[in-house]
Amino acid sequence: MLDALRKKDVLGIPALFFLALTIVYILTRLPLLGYLPFIQDEAIYTIMIGEQHDHPTIIPTLFGYPISWKMAPFFWLYSFLSGFTQGFGPEAGFRFPSVVFGFVCLVPLYLIMRHFSDDNRAFLSCILYLVSFVSIYPNTSLLIDSPAFLLILLSLYFYVVKGNPLAGGAFAAIAFTFKLVTAFISPVLALGYFILIGKKEMAADKLFIASLALPLLAALLNYALLSPFGGGNQVYFEELLPRLLTSGVQMDLLTRLSMSLNTLAYSMGPVFLLSILGFVKNWRKHRFMSLWFALTILPFLAATQYPWYYLPVLPAVAFFAALAVYDGKNALNQNLPGLFIAAAICAISLMLVWGAYLALHNLHNTEKIAGEMLAGKENVLIIGHFKPGILAYKELGERRTLGRPLDYGFILGPPSFGGDDAAAFVREYDTGSVPAINGSFSGMYTSPSIFRKDTDISSFDYLVLSGDLGFRLSAPEIPLQGGDILIYKKPGAP
Repeated sequence: MLDALRKKDVLGIPALFFLALTIVYILTRLPLLGYLPFIQDEAIYTIMIGEQHDHPTIIPTLFGYPISWKMAPFFWLYSFLSGFTQGFGPEAGFRFPSVVFGFVCLVPLYLIMRHFSDDNRAFLSCILYLVSFVSIYPNTSLLIDSPAFLLILLSLYFYVVKGNPLAGGAFAAIAFTFKLVTAFISPVLALGYFILIGKKEMAADKLFIASLALPLLAALLNYALLSPFGGGNQVYFEELLPRLLTSGVQMDLLTRLSMSLNTLAYSMGPVFLLSILGFVKNWRKHRFMSLWFALTILPFLAATQYPWYYLPVLPAVAFFAALAVYDGKNALNQNLPGLFIAAAICAISLMLVWGAYLALHNLHNTEKIAGEMLAGKENVLIIGHFKPGILAYKELGERRTLGRPLDYGFILGPPSFGGDDAAAFVREYDTGSVPAINGSFSGMYTSPSIFRKDTDISSFDYLVLSGDLGFRLSAPEIPLQGGDILIYKKPGAP
């Protein structure tokens, strides 16, 4: 049977390797799919997906107002796909499409790796790719990165393996509609590929130049679409440029680099350390992969708290890690010391993944508990710092039981938001004594402002304080107090 699997191919991958990659993928993804509550952006995306399911719009919305920092195709796609998977439970149901896209990624990833090496090293590269938090987390989360990375890999595959620049540019343009400027990595790498392999004339080819225009055209169309409400300048100049240069975090360089080192350590540290050895020994032999590997410096300088920023460069990191333990001179199963090292690296990586998931669960599960407690409750005011899981689980519970989310009040404050500000809004939701942006939350990731959701509620029965605001009430009942989330209930409220 093993001989038969070695001789057969599945989508261009030796069947035995395809089977092994499938087993590793399933074992490292499916058990985690529903483990974590919705965290940060995931929680916001559940609300936006629900709104697109109710009323599809060209520009995605949050609380009915257009937002600038994401384009609509992701929300259209997941609002459609999640309708088939909701029987898996809220978390696994929304995240299951990410698992599928992540699995499909293995085909172009393997074929690209083999184009620059052989089957054995391509297989080992894919295994090291699969055990890193950088790939596991997007594949098991409601994030844009899993489908976006598939499009990026397909773009690069057509550029460098198939030599079809128009198809490469088309996939890069589609990728842009999911992940904005990250999509430009494949045209940049394709340009480097032609230069490094001595085909500079290909870089000046009309078809290649035309392919570069496709993602640029997508960017211009997006800017024009957002400009009527000021979203074009907001997303490109107020969010993307600061995030690319400083991750949007106002801190000194040493602090930012320290945060990046911490993120790198738990997200792909063992594989990355191994890749450095492989890179030092082999960079001259694999100049294109060396260029790809060198791009790791960009997410390192900008990513800080966002490990998935490393996903576009993880294939090159895994490639050089594979070269560090397997030189290709002997059969893969004859290189026992190298395989032992690779197995140890995989085990350490997976332990880091499980530790990170446990920490994230403990950190964010109170938001889920609070949101589920509030589901179905009317006259609710949620006020404080960014803990969107409360909103997500309240709305999800109401959609499940009532078919629609109930109205509620929501005040989102920046890190400086404190007790005096909270007290002013508790006394009068529409107060003008504290400046706030009303209705639209489009600038909530870029502006240190206070944002106030529109509501028709004039009197609140439930008050939710999220974050350590330094503000407390003495009289009402407290049905929940967990971490820095506090829920007050007005006496006599249902």
